Amino acid sequence: MTNKSPGKTALNMQPAGTLVRPGPIGRAVRFLLGLWALVYVAQIWAFRQAFFSGDLRAVADFLLGVPVGLYLVSYVVNIGWGVNGKRWPLWISLMLFTLAAAASWLADGTLMSPIAGVTVLLWLIYVFEHLGLSFALAAILGTPGCEMRALPDLFARLRGRKAQEHYCPVGPLHALDAWEARRRQR
Repeated sequence: MTNKSPGKTALNMQPAGTLVRPGPIGRAVRFLLGLWALVYVAQIWAFRQAFFSGDLRAVADFLLGVPVGLYLVSYVVNIGWGVNGKRWPLWISLMLFTLAAAASWLADGTLMSPIAGVTVLLWLIYVFEHLGLSFALAAILGTPGCEMRALPDLFARLRGRKAQEHYCPVGPLHALDAWEARRRQR
């Protein structure tokens, strides 16, 4: 394990084998976080009709996921797909929401019409499904470092290769993995 500090949304890939694999506690935490995100996606999908109709009152609880998703979208895209888009996924998301709100206003005279509702629905499903699947897959595979590298880890394993790794830039998972590794060495 190196002491390099992960950048705040900048891609900081490490060679395969650099980071420690999560232990049972880290894997359980990842699995529970993945389950939480996938349940959130399932609930959004169950209320899709409210998004399709633009009923803001019916989807207000789900809209709390938008600021969380906006905070995470750059990590999800950059680390998950291995691109160095810095904050571009955030800016593109904000532009998408602005365009959907403008189209809603022009079409229906309101910011939350079916146009905006479907845009928010699809965006939330992408961000949290990618996050949830990555957490769950990272728990199953024992992907070292950031859970967003779980899909590239799986694809590399299927081709008989090793994927690059990335520190967890958000949350306590890197510290938890380091603590478990020290505990195993004793």
